[in-house]
Amino acid sequence: MKCRYCKKNFEQIEQYCPNCGRELNLENKKKIWPYFLVLSITIIEIILIFMPIKHIINFFSNYEIEDIRETKFIEEVKKLGCNVVDITESNNNSNVLAYYITDSNTCPYLISYTKFKDSKLQNNFYNQLVKEAENINGYKSYSSVNFNNYKEYNSTNQNEYRAALYSGKITIYMQGDITSKALLTNLKKELGFDLKMDWSFLSYIVAYIIIVNVMIIISWWLINRKMGRQGWICLIPIYNIICLCEDVLGKKSYAWLFLIPYVNFVFIVILLVHIAKVFGKDDGYQILTVFFSSITIPLIAFDDSTYTRPNKDSNLMSNNTSNTNYIITDDNHIETKPNPISETKELKKDNVLLITFKWMLTFGALFMTLGSYLLVVEDKEYEYIIPGIIFLILAIMACPLVTEHTKKFKTYSKYKNLIVFIIIVILLFIFSVL
Repeated sequence: MKCRYCKKNFEQIEQYCPNCGRELNLENKKKIWPYFLVLSITIIEIILIFMPIKHIINFFSNYEIEDIRETKFIEEVKKLGCNVVDITESNNNSNVLAYYITDSNTCPYLISYTKFKDSKLQNNFYNQLVKEAENINGYKSYSSVNFNNYKEYNSTNQNEYRAALYSGKITIYMQGDITSKALLTNLKKELGFDLKMDWSFLSYIVAYIIIVNVMIIISWWLINRKMGRQGWICLIPIYNIICLCEDVLGKKSYAWLFLIPYVNFVFIVILLVHIAKVFGKDDGYQILTVFFSSITIPLIAFDDSTYTRPNKDSNLMSNNTSNTNYIITDDNHIETKPNPISETKELKKDNVLLITFKWMLTFGALFMTLGSYLLVVEDKEYEYIIPGIIFLILAIMACPLVTEHTKKFKTYSKYKNLIVFIIIVILLFIFSVL
């Protein structure tokens, strides 16, 4: 038993603490504050990652420049030594409010300004200009910006430069030889077509990175202390993984699996599951640790869960095959207690490579299930419904967490490998037909 005031451990159940003399609350109440702490930090992290996303979406959807008046356009073009001709009336289009074009006699390049009443017509006209800008013979390079209220297309080859610009109800088109590209690009900036990104959202991302990293370091520091090691071990790359494999899986040699591509991803899942196991968490918590480790790992660090050292000969999927529980106290002493699980039940040992293969097969089958039903939903290919169901059954049968609870069904366990083989053969046959 442990006194919640002086933090001293003692064997017998007492009403008063033998060390400090205070009255003890014999009810085993869980700490509530770790949940509030982790929940608060998680909410802050969500807000910090949501704000820049919202900022970027608003920037791209609402970005537009100030309305370019005809006088502004004429003034800037005349600075290039070009005269501007008003062809609004001669165009004979009631939807066109203004249409200006450079005089070919005084200007070596083509520049036009068009303003429509309807933004839809303006957008269609811009798309026509983009197609014209794309029709450059030979090799070309191009750049494109396509927002709701701001669009820009630039194309260049060895001899020519073309650009189509759109903002609000105004469309501008430029065309000239390659030597005039610098002048036309500068004209774009003078007219306001100079996309400027607002980088203020980076402060949210920096704050998010700082909070997440501080939380990760503190959590793993406390978990290492719970497992009887120095907290600073979590700061040393590679060595921290080796120590974690020994403390969670029972063997340092498992760390080499992190060096194998694709296998390392599956092994991380196994490691997260076993981190929850050695601290006495149930299957539901273990599954949550795989998908929400940023929440469950800090909870393990701050709550009153007790670390149980795994046996070095234990397999990767058994809860604990050791005859003894090794419990780390606050003074970093190791206490031993009998393990009732190992006294009543012998769990079958599985090779680490076999468990890794099962996890890979599970994730692969789940991925194929998702792909099959995406084909059904998106492309209306209903013949993939049955393969999707079969892949889902295969994923459930291969999942080591499910296998752990189905071992008691002897008939099923006896023929399980045969059933999996038959399912794979059926899938191969179905896909060969499809």
